[in-house]
Amino acid sequence: MLGWPFFTVGCELGNQEPTVSKALREIEAAELFYFESAIQDALDQGIIEPADPRAEALALRAAVEGVLARARILNDPVELTVLTALPIKILRLKSPTVAL
Repeated sequence: MLGWPFFTVGCELGNQEPTVSKALREIEAAELFYFESAIQDALDQGIIEPADPRAEALALRAAVEGVLARARILNDPVELTVLTALPIKILRLKSPTVAL
């Protein structure tokens, strides 16, 4: 995750600087593709509940960015502790099945 600086630069310069905007869109697309492919792999393996990989990738990335922004605004690294549980909650990890 590129985090706060990427978000700030994207918001401030994205529309004013075509070169910066293009580079940021390419980075964003590559990062989103990475998340989507990982989520698709989890779906293929039956690890998470059925879902749209793109929508899940966007939701997960938005939630992570929000947590990172909140921790930075509050200047409190303790806020980052929720990041470990976030993917499991958003992607709805399936309970393991027990073979009898």
